[in-house]
Amino acid sequence: MVPFIIIPEPSVADLSRSGFSVDKTAMAEHYSALFAGKRFDEVHDLLKAHGLTYNIKDERRLVFSPRYEFTGLPASYSCTVEISFENGQFTEVLDIYNCGVLAL
Repeated sequence: MVPFIIIPEPSVADLSRSGFSVDKTAMAEHYSALFAGKRFDEVHDLLKAHGLTYNIKDERRLVFSPRYEFTGLPASYSCTVEISFENGQFTEVLDIYNCGVLAL
């Protein structure tokens, strides 16, 4: 299983309907479980190993962008996930935002 996912996984049919949105609660729970007990450097290495775009906002916050690639289409669906750290240890998912289609 790829650990960096969008919940629910978007489909082309979903995107053609107005009102499709991600389940932010389920995504926050997924990423909280994924990063539980991990230190900043472990999270950083995991993001880098999976080729995710990320930005270190400061020593307590990091943002990354999981992406779902559509097969056969020059587009993907992406979100921004912001997480926090206390004393170098993951604490929580702060926010999930900027979810939408990206044309490639």
